[in-house]
Amino acid sequence: MVLVRVMESVSEAGLVSNANIVEDLTLLENTIISPNIDLLTDRDDTTCLNVSIQTINITFNITYVFTWIRLTVKDPASLPGFTVEFSTSASLTPKIECLNQKYFLVDNATLDIQCDLTEAIQTVIITGTGQTSLCSLYINGGRNVALKQNTSQTSDHMEPGKGTFDASRAVDGNTNSIFFGGLSCTHTNTTDYNPKWNVVFQLSEISRYVIYNRDECPAGSWELNCRTCKQSCPNNCHWDDGSCNEVCFGAMDPPGCKKGLL
Repeated sequence: MVLVRVMESVSEAGLVSNANIVEDLTLLENTIISPNIDLLTDRDDTTCLNVSIQTINITFNITYVFTWIRLTVKDPASLPGFTVEFSTSASLTPKIECLNQKYFLVDNATLDIQCDLTEAIQTVIITGTGQTSLCSLYINGGRNVALKQNTSQTSDHMEPGKGTFDASRAVDGNTNSIFFGGLSCTHTNTTDYNPKWNVVFQLSEISRYVIYNRDECPAGSWELNCRTCKQSCPNNCHWDDGSCNEVCFGAMDPPGCKKGLL
């Protein structure tokens, strides 16, 4: 396991700086903003729209729990000119209104809009006259409440010269999936046949769990550092010691196991 994120859905609007938004949904790899306007997510509040746009749609590849959106504008007078709606699909239908809408003025050019929604959404729809002055968009994706919290697992794998791959490495915030590259994966003993991993965090309203697994070795390799199998069984050796298979299932020519049974 490389990393575990436990995302808290409720974070107070108006109290978080841009730098402290743990996950901004507008920056996710598969998020689509239509029309495609890079300056809205370039994290530069001085680059702003100078054309009239009727509607901006932000569509995610899956549904998320929405809490609040942050809008930064060039002209503070345009802040009241925004309407935010939602859809549970990428087709924009049906539309859902922003329930119990609350406004938080972060500074004279930045507004947070908080909504209470009863279901997860896939699309955020922004309309209104304020878009002609829009500079930046941020959509709160929650806070990782598992980060650097107390963890445990049933056993710890140790590697000479590399250290112990204990449970805490899964909540260190590092998503490097190369086992010996980032040294940020947790791993139990190879003899632990009932492995378990646990994390304890403060009571929170959780929207989703995100688990990053480590990259496995390619075919023809064995052990955690991906050693190459022997020439006598280049694509079929035991994971733990690299030895060639002595038994074939459905074949009669170990270790190659290519010749079918008569």
